[in-house]
Amino acid sequence: MLKLANPGTIADLETDVDDDGDERFMYLFLAFGASISGFRKLRHVLVIDGTHLSGKYKGVLLTASGQDVNFQIFPLAFAVVDSEDEDAWTWFLQKVERILCDSPSLAIISDRAVSISNAVSKIYPQAKHGACIVHLARNVNSRFSSKNLAKMVTAAAMAHSVGEFRDYYGKIRAANSECGIYLGQIGVARWSRANFPGDRYNIMTSNIAEQLNKALLEGRGAAIVELLTFIQRMMTRWFCARRKKAEKHRGLVSVEVDKQMTKNMATMKGSKINAVNSWSSQILGKFGRSDKVMLAERKCSCKYFDNIKIPCGHAMLAADGVGVPYDTLCGHWYKTNVWRETYAGVINPHGAAKDVDIPEEVSSQVVYPPNTKRQPGRRRKIRIPSTGEIRAPKKKVTKNKYGRCREEGHNMTNCCVPI
Repeated sequence: MLKLANPGTIADLETDVDDDGDERFMYLFLAFGASISGFRKLRHVLVIDGTHLSGKYKGVLLTASGQDVNFQIFPLAFAVVDSEDEDAWTWFLQKVERILCDSPSLAIISDRAVSISNAVSKIYPQAKHGACIVHLARNVNSRFSSKNLAKMVTAAAMAHSVGEFRDYYGKIRAANSECGIYLGQIGVARWSRANFPGDRYNIMTSNIAEQLNKALLEGRGAAIVELLTFIQRMMTRWFCARRKKAEKHRGLVSVEVDKQMTKNMATMKGSKINAVNSWSSQILGKFGRSDKVMLAERKCSCKYFDNIKIPCGHAMLAADGVGVPYDTLCGHWYKTNVWRETYAGVINPHGAAKDVDIPEEVSSQVVYPPNTKRQPGRRRKIRIPSTGEIRAPKKKVTKNKYGRCREEGHNMTNCCVPI
């Protein structure tokens, strides 16, 4: 019914036959037509992740998503499988590959699970596979019991230039040689932005997938059909709200890109510009740093412009010197017209089955639930923290109230109200 209401939608159901000859649910895949057409307008960085379902029959929800022009989550595909093993990931990525074909320009970001790595190498051999920096830093903190070391790893991973990366990596090896060996075995091209062979832009973590999992929290405890309805309603709301926001915006680039350029320009206070030729300039920083900007090639020696495709502060100063608007230097993915085209599609709710002639092979099919048994007891609603993750302490919402004077903000030791 969702496919009938949304042209271009891809859905697939995989079943298994048990010993009694009954057909039982195994895998389910869903990608809306509006998401498929919209994703083609975005930067080709795919973030994949899985999260456990809390319903009666267990299972895992796999997701593939990207980031839109305004730095918001853009879900592409969903799948319900039995577990996060290699077979399930391979099946899921085979379906995704029908939508987003393998290409050297594609980057896939995930955690470093072996099942994901094996599946990606099978289905997407040409794509560049990168590791989530948050998961890597947590693993470093857990393995070497050092938060400071984890911070240095994050700084090295986020570095834009190779020289800056080498400085941080040298500090890591000097602080802990075993950590340097551990990171080298993983491969610096997997986790370092400066050494990554493809383009991952500003997407250094799998936080997109984590936020999507959180948005689907209520639906993950429902039956599968109800979960699909929950996903459809969420996607309909998101597309509608973002379409309106994009249509109202009058700038050449999106709102968040404009904010980012404003931040970049604020870091250039006190810098001076020396023109080399019409389209090349040297920017002298406050602390003696020198950077060369080549506007024609849209490059800067700091490598921020090269990696993110948004002008850095140096490029913006150079643009001022030749009278070029900042917005024209951004990659085409960040333009407002692309933002509108991304959400041009509509995700419709499914209609009533009684109004449609259902094919015989569909109406006669009986699919039983999988043979799983959930352990007795209350179901867990709060997820188990991943390795190295430290939960933030709960903030106190209410203020202190002293019982004698009934006033907030103090206690018995500093109460000034006379007895």
